[in-house]
Amino acid sequence: MDLKDSSVQSDLFSQWFARADKELKGDAKNLQNIHLGEDWQTKALGISNDAVASLGELSTNEWSIGDDYMKGDDGVLNRTLLEDLMTGLESPTVWVQKENSLDFLEEVSLPHIQLHLRDEGGGFSQQLAQKLSQTRGVWSGSYSLTRDGIGTDSDIFPENVWPALVLEKAQGGKPSFASTWSAVSNMLNKYGRIILDRPIDLDFYRNASWNRALLYLAKKTFGEQCLIIHQYVLDKDFEGIRQEDALIRSSALALSSILSGARLLRLCPMRWRNDANFRRLARNIQLLLRYESNLSQWPDILKGSHTVDALVWDLIRIANTKPSLPNDK
Repeated sequence: MDLKDSSVQSDLFSQWFARADKELKGDAKNLQNIHLGEDWQTKALGISNDAVASLGELSTNEWSIGDDYMKGDDGVLNRTLLEDLMTGLESPTVWVQKENSLDFLEEVSLPHIQLHLRDEGGGFSQQLAQKLSQTRGVWSGSYSLTRDGIGTDSDIFPENVWPALVLEKAQGGKPSFASTWSAVSNMLNKYGRIILDRPIDLDFYRNASWNRALLYLAKKTFGEQCLIIHQYVLDKDFEGIRQEDALIRSSALALSSILSGARLLRLCPMRWRNDANFRRLARNIQLLLRYESNLSQWPDILKGSHTVDALVWDLIRIANTKPSLPNDK
């Protein structure tokens, strides 16, 4: 079997898509009991109890810097960014508009930061990523490319910068698979690491199954060492449905990818900050999904003993009943 053959790739993808679809929507009769220690939140954050107690509320994680940033600003923008960077829970998306955007980041005196950089094609993200790598040796992050601009000779990614692939308009079907797989495989072949910037634009169940089949094929082609991280954007993908349903569906997407070998970067809680109870639930869900050491205790989805949907409902139950973080309002 020649994995470089496009027909072989397409057939494998179709097989894995069908299997993933069945696993996601199968009839699970029993909920899995996930047992976590009382300190699971602290372990998921990777910081001490004292540090957790000082954090207070988390807030939105998307900023636009450049036009609306003035040097020396000590307003809400700086404080909310600092909180998210301290927790490691959020990796903010920064829309880079000006070359001097680095001035803003230089005011955040942390030894390690992780940002996701985007621009409208002006090249500022690449410039900022290179500056950060030069001035902060331990910095890690990513900047986005479109499918049309992928893998050009001008793209220089330092080892601590992750390239991110934007797949905002992909649709289902074999023609779309060929285009999508070409972009993903080219980037993995060149860099060995990738962030899929957002879920592909399909309905919920097909979305989760598509992402999972894509991960299977990437691992089969590039080996277990290939690194893929998924991000999930709630607001744009789930407009018109209840925020609770959006969280459940987004969690199912994320969990499906995690079980297939991806790592979760963030769930992008853009509108969670207006509801304290839902914000706590959403944050706990993200912490649970990040608590990777517990994954070995979860049932084997591939053997049909459980479905992703059922696991997500168990996650919701745990996130609702566990104590909130200190200083929750």
